[in-house]
Amino acid sequence: MRRNARWALGLLGELLSNAKPGGRYAGPPLTTGGGRALVTGATGGIGEEVCRGLAARGYSVYVGARDAERGEAVAERLRAEFPGARHECVLCDLNSGDAALPRGVDLLVNNAGVMGAAADETMRVNLVAQARLTLALRARNKKLRVVNVASSSHLRAKICPVASMLGDRRRDKSLAAYAASKLGLLQFTAALQNVGIDARACHPGLVWTPMLKGFFPAPLRALMPCCVLFKTPREDAATVVLACVDDAAGTYYVDSEDRPAAASREISETGGLVGELGALGINIPT
Repeated sequence: MRRNARWALGLLGELLSNAKPGGRYAGPPLTTGGGRALVTGATGGIGEEVCRGLAARGYSVYVGARDAERGEAVAERLRAEFPGARHECVLCDLNSGDAALPRGVDLLVNNAGVMGAAADETMRVNLVAQARLTLALRARNKKLRVVNVASSSHLRAKICPVASMLGDRRRDKSLAAYAASKLGLLQFTAALQNVGIDARACHPGLVWTPMLKGFFPAPLRALMPCCVLFKTPREDAATVVLACVDDAAGTYYVDSEDRPAAASREISETGGLVGELGALGINIPT
């Protein structure tokens, strides 16, 4: 009950911030340079806008997609808008675990996620597969920068019971598995930071994405896109892009600011998660 209350208060703060005139952030200043970035879940929601924001800042972008046709369409749009760099689609299906490991990745944005699916799929896509991908790419590039896209829903969770949720085919109607997976992603971020890996986490905010749309009953779907309490995908992506390009290496980005106070104390309790991932053969280097 206490955790639900803190989540509700956090959510209220987000809604009030979104409704404040002139209070929305357009994104960090344009910069030159960049490198090679891989963005997972890049064909819908904020994913494409993150790709666009990174391309505008000089990155060559790998568009991570489970649907090759949709991924290539995004890559083609990036090539048309930002012709000075090489933008490509790569297969990245975190549900099946079939993810390519493209070469030369300097920045990984773990943006892919599911909500309201089976508990097993939620935990695999939102945490386990992302951890595998992160460590596989880190083995290739010790200077890899990692940005994990989390959610304020982690405030509802106390622990991330990976083992008990893997294999659970029941639909996550209460979003308990979603909250646990996002807490786990933040704990994974902290565990990486603890061993000196350049990892950041962010909560982009409330936005009317296809994932969120699918969770609402039909009568509400027609009203939600007009609601001033939701950010646009581009506004949400601004927080993610800031986490990517901020050389000051903040802890937890919310509303395009470094706001670690917006996160729960459970994030620092990484021992249980490290052990659960280790049992799956996912070992964080020391």
